[in-house]
Amino acid sequence: MWKTWFTTAAAWICCRLRARHWGCDVSDDYQKPDYIEEVDGGVVITLAAPATINGQSVQTLSMREPCGRDLKAAQNAKGTDADKEFRLFANLLECTPADVEELTLRNLRRVQEAFKFFRGSDQSE
Repeated sequence: MWKTWFTTAAAWICCRLRARHWGCDVSDDYQKPDYIEEVDGGVVITLAAPATINGQSVQTLSMREPCGRDLKAAQNAKGTDADKEFRLFANLLECTPADVEELTLRNLRRVQEAFKFFRGSDQSE
């Protein structure tokens, strides 16, 4: 999954750069959910219900924007696709993979949506 996503993300970036070079409109039509707030260097995610992160109960999570190094590390990690995804999210949220595993499904979906936010309008898998 990560290899496919990484290839798709790289292709998307190349297409957008080419389109900008040729003067094409590449505006994003992705609609950011209300529970995601863009901040300098990342996003703040308002959770559906409080979660325990690093031993503390929190209502929001801060996710930094991923860089190529993060994607490469996730792609090269051992384990299932879910293991890789949880490790990537833990890295971006600055918590442990166990904290991510304990998120409720609604909160996990919000974290996944925040990660998609960085991809812009490219929502295809």
